[in-house]
Amino acid sequence: MEKITSATAMSLIKTLSSQGNRVFTTKLVKDLAETLTPKPSHIKKLLANMKSEGWIHSLKKGLYELDDIFLEGVPIHEFEVAMTLVDNGCISFYSAYHYHGLTEQLPKVVFVSTIQNTTTPLIKSKRICAIKGVEYRFVQFTEVLFFWT
Repeated sequence: MEKITSATAMSLIKTLSSQGNRVFTTKLVKDLAETLTPKPSHIKKLLANMKSEGWIHSLKKGLYELDDIFLEGVPIHEFEVAMTLVDNGCISFYSAYHYHGLTEQLPKVVFVSTIQNTTTPLIKSKRICAIKGVEYRFVQFTEVLFFWT
């Protein structure tokens, strides 16, 4: 069996960081494993080792973020996490108003609009997810009503 080394972990972190993947999924790491040293079967152990070393942090099952020491002084924003939670989505409603300076009040919830039939994290049958004290609310629209600008 191939030994999981810190050089392998650092190679993965370097690749993730260079591609702008500060928040990433297990699936992304498995896709990257084809170009890196670790075999796809060793990904879980590699992620567990990286987590125990404090190099990555788990946001929820299968979703991780790089530690602040690898972020070059720019912390991970809630919107980065939100866009990792859904495939087809955009920051919307009150969150977008605040981002564009149309309100001075700080929103307590990050609103994400997405297309129906997109998998969203569910808690208590509402489209609400809480990660690291931030609440994410998902609003689904049909493709006809959903538009990209």
